[in-house]
Amino acid sequence: MRYIYTLFLLLIFSATVSAQTKVCELAYISSNKLYTATLHIIDTNLSNEREIEIGFKVRGLVWSPDGQYLALSLATDAITSTLTIMDADGTNPHELIEVISIGEVSWSPTGNLIAYLATDDGRAVHLISPDGSYQRRLDIALTASDFAWSQDGKYLAVQALDEERNSAIYLVSVEDENAKKVIDGGSAPAWTLDGQISFSGSGEVKILDPFSDNLESRTLLVSRTGAPVIWSKIQATEAIINDQGDIWLLKDENLQNLTNDSEDVLTVDWSSDENFIAYVYFSRSEDGSAVGVKMINLETDEIHLIHEDADMLDWRVCSED
Repeated sequence: MRYIYTLFLLLIFSATVSAQTKVCELAYISSNKLYTATLHIIDTNLSNEREIEIGFKVRGLVWSPDGQYLALSLATDAITSTLTIMDADGTNPHELIEVISIGEVSWSPTGNLIAYLATDDGRAVHLISPDGSYQRRLDIALTASDFAWSQDGKYLAVQALDEERNSAIYLVSVEDENAKKVIDGGSAPAWTLDGQISFSGSGEVKILDPFSDNLESRTLLVSRTGAPVIWSKIQATEAIINDQGDIWLLKDENLQNLTNDSEDVLTVDWSSDENFIAYVYFSRSEDGSAVGVKMINLETDEIHLIHEDADMLDWRVCSED
């Protein structure tokens, strides 16, 4: 009898665990003007939306890897920007640093550093700890225009101009700032799950191993947009690609078009469970132009309009319901 009772409890526990679902939240910005913006946080059920008024134009938005904090680059006036950290619910904002024109902001996968592009003596990648106690500028290239973290947070792929003022991609060690040029003429660097770098060049997306001695690249696909490939953190051969205004899903080098419509896709991001894609679109009509946010459910192929006046987004790491 005790055995049957124990088995019954195990069945109930198993059913409870299997019923738990991942909840993913999307943060995006609307009404993004010089002295006003609104931060929205909404889940994939399109419910429980929260709105937080931001007193400045938002230039960058990124969740911490554990989903506990948000980092925002804010334009406090026409020239100056601040990097501000706040709790996940929008409370306790505190300014880390104020510089001229902060652009892209990206949290390291390990959570101990934030990288950002800023204009000071040139345009460089800066590193700062979330509490502001550690700050460093990467001086290997003062003409940086893009960067990407490796999956382990030990390296950055930095796009910058070389000595001849041509675009190149450098592999930079975060620990000692040791840098080497790995790609001539490349742009839009991105890291794969297995530690390779993909990049755009000559109308193609190419890929190479930056730690190899020969640094030979291979062509992955033809792409005329030059937007970064967003690689899966679950399956090494899967990615989403923004090409010619549409989103494509790459699986084992086969492409599937997800947004074959008249709108142009500006930016795209993948939820951490990789069941949802959110993107910023641009459209023109007789009534004018519009920029907004939409979400794709990859399990049902449904596309949902999230907001008609929004221009920036980032997924929070998914958590158990």
